[in-house]
Amino acid sequence: GCSNVDECAAGASDCDVAAACTDTDGSFTCACPGGEAGLGTVSAPCPSECGDGLRGGLEACDDNNTASGDGCSITCTVESGFTCSVDFPSVCADDDECAAF
Repeated sequence: GCSNVDECAAGASDCDVAAACTDTDGSFTCACPGGEAGLGTVSAPCPSECGDGLRGGLEACDDNNTASGDGCSITCTVESGFTCSVDFPSVCADDDECAAF
C-alpha cells in the first residue's frame, strides 16, 4: 500500500513563512494566522503589515513594532550590525563585531 508523506515535516510544502502547515492524507493545507481564506502559500502569501509581529511578504524581520535602531527597521529590514531570528515576532540582537577577531 501507499504511505502518507508529511510534506510539512519534510519542508516540501509551499506554505508562506507566516502560515501554519497541516499534513493531510496525501496532501497538506496552509493557514494564515488571521484565517484569511485562499491565502497562505508562497504564491498567495498571508497578508502582513510591518510592525504586526508576523514576518510575511517581503519582510526580512518583524519585531512587533515600527521603531528603527532595534535591529529591525521601520520598513522591516534587518539593520546593519544586527542579526534577527525568523521567529514570530522576530528577535534581533546586536552583532558583536569585536568577537569576530
